[in-house]
Amino acid sequence: MSMTAFKHRGMGVKFSHNRSFGYFGRLAAKLLNDLENTAFFQCGRGSRAAFTLAEVLITLGIIGIVAAMTLPTVISNYQKQETISKLKKVYAMLGNTTSMAIAEYDDTRNWELGNNLDWATGKAFAEKYIMPYLKIARVCENNSTKECNYPIKRLNGQSFNNYTEFANSYRFYLVDGTFVCVAANHKSQHHDKLVQIIFDINGERNPNRVGKDVFFLEYFIKPASTNTVSGSAFQGRMLPANLDYQDRNQILGTGNNDFCNKSKDGKGCLAVIFMDGWQIKPDYPW
Repeated sequence: MSMTAFKHRGMGVKFSHNRSFGYFGRLAAKLLNDLENTAFFQCGRGSRAAFTLAEVLITLGIIGIVAAMTLPTVISNYQKQETISKLKKVYAMLGNTTSMAIAEYDDTRNWELGNNLDWATGKAFAEKYIMPYLKIARVCENNSTKECNYPIKRLNGQSFNNYTEFANSYRFYLVDGTFVCVAANHKSQHHDKLVQIIFDINGERNPNRVGKDVFFLEYFIKPASTNTVSGSAFQGRMLPANLDYQDRNQILGTGNNDFCNKSKDGKGCLAVIFMDGWQIKPDYPW
């Protein structure tokens, strides 16, 4: 290449504006010349300089490589901490509604709850026992609008929008942007009346994935007639879904479609975070 631009100057190099390099080449040459003429490089002219331009560029290159290797980890850790902070805030807000509702309506076993898992049942329950104790930004009068039915993925990557409880839920937004879905009258092994609460800590913003920004709570209303120990212990409480398994390693496994595993739906992921003391540990499927 024709390059009259390259000329040794004591401690470094000098680049002139050679047209064969184009605009960006000339701009780079100017920047390098300006850098060499700064006080940092001028010090020691006539004697040995502290650093040559080549040494500085090599150092910057090493810094760039290290940054490229560590930046993903730094970003991931920040995202985890931000998720935990939001989770704890939303969990506290929703959990506080239970004590206030019980104070007003007494024993949850006597609360009104319809016989169908549908939008109307969820709406009636949410409007009476949950929403009066929260700051609501807006409600979804139907589930067909974009902001009330945006695409969500299960932890395994499959669509979550056809998930039974989500599809039949009543939905609204809190003032902080949290998206809340209430699916009433869902039965479990230990409960005759159970309300599923699904929430997205940042609404429509990505990643919109169960276990990352979408999580499950279970509102235990009435224990099953068998009155199991687990059912009685959880009555009147709003707790992370799958917490009744009481074994984090089991919840992280593949034994149930609800479990917090990348091959499963991810419903139990909040239970794992909760059991780990509000931490996202290395074996969590982040």
